Amino acid sequence: MTKTNSEGYKQVAKLTIYPAIPGKNKQSVQSAWAAIGGKDSFPCDDQAGLDGNTGIAIETKTSVFAVGTLQITNETPDFGSGNLVWDFIDAGGVVADAKHDAMGFGFSNGSQCSSLSSGTWTKPNFTSATWGPVPILIAYSGVVTPKTPNGDFAYVGSHPLGEFNDATIVDSAGKQGPIVITGASSDWLAAR
Repeated sequence: MTKTNSEGYKQVAKLTIYPAIPGKNKQSVQSAWAAIGGKDSFPCDDQAGLDGNTGIAIETKTSVFAVGTLQITNETPDFGSGNLVWDFIDAGGVVADAKHDAMGFGFSNGSQCSSLSSGTWTKPNFTSATWGPVPILIAYSGVVTPKTPNGDFAYVGSHPLGEFNDATIVDSAGKQGPIVITGASSDWLAAR
């Protein structure tokens, strides 16, 4: 993802996301979190009252979780960061039902989990030209049900991860647009 403001400040973010794992496989989610450098328990594990809204919650057993890393490079280090802020959002629009999504970060001083419905703000604290990589997690709650025991990935796919403040997002295949989360296959899980 690339972001440039009107004064010419530029940052480039590299976001790596792995396939999502149903929260009913909590140990697999925890192992995946540790594998990407996450400390302690993964963020958004049974979180409620996100963003001060008591109705926005992530229930682990009904969720799917995708882990990854976020690294941001300041392309104008001689001029500072320009106070650029990254705002990750649910690019599928406002959640109109009981399902909710969130993004969690594993910082050195602890973890953070915020709703993607209202956006998750990230402002790198650069001590060099590159910030991170920081472990991240994307959570979709309410998608594991008796009807969809492996997760409703049609819903997940219709609520991709986006960036609100005019960042250009290009995936590893060169396609431009929001980031669609896929489900982990049993082969993918077995290999970890």
